[in-house]
Amino acid sequence: MKRLGKKQITELEIVLIISFLILGVYAALTPFFNIDLLISEAVQSIRVTGFSELMLLISTLGNSPWIIFVVSGILLWLSKSKFLTEAYLAAFAVVGSFSLGTIMKLIVHRPRPDPDLVNVFVSLSDNSFPSNHVLIFMSFFGFLLYLSLYVFNKSLKNLIIRTLLTILILGVGLSRIFLGAHWASDVLGGYLLGLLWLIITIRIYKQATNS
Repeated sequence: MKRLGKKQITELEIVLIISFLILGVYAALTPFFNIDLLISEAVQSIRVTGFSELMLLISTLGNSPWIIFVVSGILLWLSKSKFLTEAYLAAFAVVGSFSLGTIMKLIVHRPRPDPDLVNVFVSLSDNSFPSNHVLIFMSFFGFLLYLSLYVFNKSLKNLIIRTLLTILILGVGLSRIFLGAHWASDVLGGYLLGLLWLIITIRIYKQATNS
């Protein structure tokens, strides 16, 4: 992965902000897009052995109280391993992303997918855009992935960790669509805002560590 320079990061941030705002405005104006329904139907039609169990596992990991246990455990491990700056920034990533997602949900006020249109495994009453699962996974696990690539020692254990983190980051979006908790555009919004917050977190980390 190529390191991003300051100018590249600034340009990317602008693109992410504009893309998210445009998507958010449209999401506020319509409950779902036609392509959302097509994607949901395609994802929910997948019948690969073990796929539904994997989707449920990944999605459940982002539910309370499991995500609290996971985040707390990782922060404790980073602190015990004397990665205090990394622990603080990881906490910043998850708290900030959750707060941003909660605020945007209130502003956009988009309803969850209609059970008359798609299979909804668990009925949720809060707003749908953006997906907080995706937003938190992208920013928090994305920061851990960055650390495993550029900070932690390269080893087989770290290779396994990178693989698991990548599966979680990519799989959570698919899982939210598969379970009928979000439309694909909600998931995209989560990835856009999550990536933006991840970039900000990494920039602060680099400034804090002079790297």
